[in-house]
Amino acid sequence: MVWNVQGIRNTWTSNALLSHVRKFSPDIVFLLESKLFSNQIPGLARKLGFSNFYGVDRVGLSGGLVLFWKDHVVVKINSAARFYIDAFISSYDIIPWRFSGIYGDPNPNKRKNTWELIQHLCLVDHGPWICCGDFNEILDVSEKLGSREKPQLDRFFGNHSWLETFPIHKVQHLDFFWISGLLDRIALCGKNLEVWGKDKFRHLTKEKKTLQEKISCLSSLHDSGSWKILKECEKNLNSLLDTEERYWRQRSRVSWLKDGDRNTKFFHRKATARRKKNEILGLCDSNGCWQDDIGVVSEIIQSYFSNIFRSNCPTMDQINLITDSIPIRVL
Repeated sequence: MVWNVQGIRNTWTSNALLSHVRKFSPDIVFLLESKLFSNQIPGLARKLGFSNFYGVDRVGLSGGLVLFWKDHVVVKINSAARFYIDAFISSYDIIPWRFSGIYGDPNPNKRKNTWELIQHLCLVDHGPWICCGDFNEILDVSEKLGSREKPQLDRFFGNHSWLETFPIHKVQHLDFFWISGLLDRIALCGKNLEVWGKDKFRHLTKEKKTLQEKISCLSSLHDSGSWKILKECEKNLNSLLDTEERYWRQRSRVSWLKDGDRNTKFFHRKATARRKKNEILGLCDSNGCWQDDIGVVSEIIQSYFSNIFRSNCPTMDQINLITDSIPIRVL
């Protein structure tokens, strides 16, 4: 399994990786852009269930490569550097083959170094060889233009010897499944939280009303037993009122009002006012005409931001006029 994790210390990414490892049980895992140092890899290996690993440290806040493998797999590292790990891999039931995990230089001006590296690795050995990773490169302009989707930068390449050794092979891009599954889970979580919140607040309101009625009845009684129950009900009611106050304070986002004021109606008005203030009822189009149709409003917003982030193709005279007005300082 090969994956550009773009920082494995992110909780979502770490959990998604663990889920993939448990689901597919790969013998070998190669991670790109781990953003880890060598002393951080053993903990990740234990979490994923691997006892063997080899890593290349990150540089600054980016980079980092890690290769994990199971106990029944024998891995011999041939060479490694910032943008690659090259190794021979063998097991009890297959002939040895060569693996080269590549991370293409993200700097376009240095991209040719990646292809020179691959050419060099190709000449090292003529046995079964697979080269894979994130090359930060597209094969054709059509992969990128005319589409908002991220271009496919991660690929697998095998020589004829490797393809003959492993005639049954398949490349499956897991990141898309992870993203779609994550979005589905977030949506489901949101719906469940919405239902839970409504039920919780409805229960709180009902319980508060019950306690208020009970306190009203107990207040007319004068025996010691009723007095103890009354005090307990008042204590429970105070707790519910505090909970209700915190609920409306969180919704209203008012940070300057302190505890102890139980001004629940105030918080309710603030939350309602914030919702109304954030609502867009309509917008003026480029001709100055008011539009309140939701479809037209959406087009106005999209057109506005498209225009402000689009170049007006200034002439060199206009550019020179601006640059000449900037003072030159020699430090």
